[in-house]
Amino acid sequence: MQGGNVNQPQLHTVRNSCSNAYDQQGMSNTPTPDILAEKLLTDKLNDGPVAQEKKLPLKKHHSQKRVKFFGTRKKKEHHPNYKHEKNLKKMQNFANVLDSKFSICGVRFGLDPLFGFVPVIGDFAGIVFGTMFVLMACKYWDLPAMLLLKMCLNIMMDFVIGLVPVVGDLADVAYKSNLRNYNMLEKHVQKHFMVPLPKEVEQMV
Repeated sequence: MQGGNVNQPQLHTVRNSCSNAYDQQGMSNTPTPDILAEKLLTDKLNDGPVAQEKKLPLKKHHSQKRVKFFGTRKKKEHHPNYKHEKNLKKMQNFANVLDSKFSICGVRFGLDPLFGFVPVIGDFAGIVFGTMFVLMACKYWDLPAMLLLKMCLNIMMDFVIGLVPVVGDLADVAYKSNLRNYNMLEKHVQKHFMVPLPKEVEQMV
């Protein structure tokens, strides 16, 4: 048996006591008294394998010793109008691509007039991209019906002008329906959605 402090006389005495108890209940043929005697002495002397197992310190879970190799990223604080300005910038870039991305001899034009040189398909392409501009604006802001109507009228006017061969395409360069829609959108957002900031804050931004 393990455990150096357990002597045989003690083990024999406890074993006999356990055997007598089991004999009274008619279970003398079972090996339980020997096992029970060994465990009782082991726990009593506090020097056996059972007690030693109880004394073993519990291993800390590895999750308790997590090391942060990367610092936590602090969220950047933006001013109240940051989101609106960011979305307006997207809308402005889209309108510029359609109406004023390129320049020749000081005349600025975009993809929309170039589409007009393609018969039939080019004119409908202008309506598609103009409608995409309006849908993007509706995605970012809750726009009134009157403003949406004016923007759609600009798109239809651009389409009608583009139906005239050559002359209509040149007039389309000057009309710039998408930039007109952006200007109306910008004024509306600045008036109804953006918060007026103090001059000190505007200089910091």
